[in-house]
Amino acid sequence: MVNGIDIEKWLQEPCEDQYVKYLDANKTIAYLPIGIVEQYLDVFDSWGTSGFKFVIYKASTHWFASGSVKLKVKYKIQPDGKEVKRVMTGAMTLSISSADDNMDYEGTLLSYCISNAAKKLGKRFGRHLNGRLDIGETGLPVVQVKEDLEPDEETEKEYKEVEKKLKSIKTKEEAQTYLLTTKFKHYIPAKQIVNSKIK
Repeated sequence: MVNGIDIEKWLQEPCEDQYVKYLDANKTIAYLPIGIVEQYLDVFDSWGTSGFKFVIYKASTHWFASGSVKLKVKYKIQPDGKEVKRVMTGAMTLSISSADDNMDYEGTLLSYCISNAAKKLGKRFGRHLNGRLDIGETGLPVVQVKEDLEPDEETEKEYKEVEKKLKSIKTKEEAQTYLLTTKFKHYIPAKQIVNSKIK
């Protein structure tokens, strides 16, 4: 128990709805702002990050910023006072455009990486958002969109062409780059093909 809070129970309770924000107007991509994530992390006896890695690279004709970080938390479980130490890794990759308003890719990625690592702690940090517990992690961010649920005949035909191309590409990086140029970049079967590739 930390500050009167049963941490194990607290972590499994969903985050407050008022703190959940959305990346799109249709409210299909939910997230917790980094300020709220840090506020939640402050509940622990201690927390911190280490090993932040940041790189900008070009794949084909596209530029990407990628990062990863280790998040460490420490707290005690009552009544025996057993100390728990947990280390989670969070990672994120963003596409870069000359039209981007936010050019602080390093700071933005660090925030995303901390948030993604914290999700592993439980629902309090948004582990349940975007159907993550139902869909599972595939290595690429998963977003449930209409193409996943109700593909029409024309869409299915288009996807078959994309699927054929994805299967012919040898590396994960090239496959991911190609997928991002298509309308199926959030399509779960396509992501599964990408994640089956060798890096």
